[in-house]
Amino acid sequence: MTTWATLGDITFDLFSAPTDFQAKDGFHFAEHKMARGKPKLQAIGADLQELTVQCKLHSGVNSFPELDMRSWRDSMQAGEPLPLTIWGVNDGIYAGRLVIERLEHKINQYTADGRWQDVDVTLTLKEWVDEDPLQILPARPRGIGRKKASEPDPPDAKDTTITSKDGSGFTGKLVGGGVKP
Repeated sequence: MTTWATLGDITFDLFSAPTDFQAKDGFHFAEHKMARGKPKLQAIGADLQELTVQCKLHSGVNSFPELDMRSWRDSMQAGEPLPLTIWGVNDGIYAGRLVIERLEHKINQYTADGRWQDVDVTLTLKEWVDEDPLQILPARPRGIGRKKASEPDPPDAKDTTITSKDGSGFTGKLVGGGVKP
């Protein structure tokens, strides 16, 4: 059978290819109220991409829809990001790593022996972004980097005031090229 896409170990063949495939992107803004005039917006960053995949499972094509559902549920509950590759005429397009956020199904028909025969499935996938290790800073213990009250200033310390364009300022001791509060 021809593969339409893979999500981790889950394979969508042409018979179980999505009947509906939606992508949702967004951008988040903080709104700041102003004393006069309209509020101002500040760009915060992109929202995580969300994909909604609807497909149909049928026991005549997919041997056991219950097993496919169990596999998807296990992947969702594991919370592990899965690579999504969409195959086509080329070698496939890597769409990123996603987690299964929600899994819904509707059983339309059962077989005579009580197995699922025709099932509509909706998978909601959310983009997974690994944390940038350079952005994760360990918590600094209290007191580190602060001068104790009993410590004298270094001999080369000079009182210095730094003023910004808007008139706000900072006063501290200039020590060896750096300013200490």
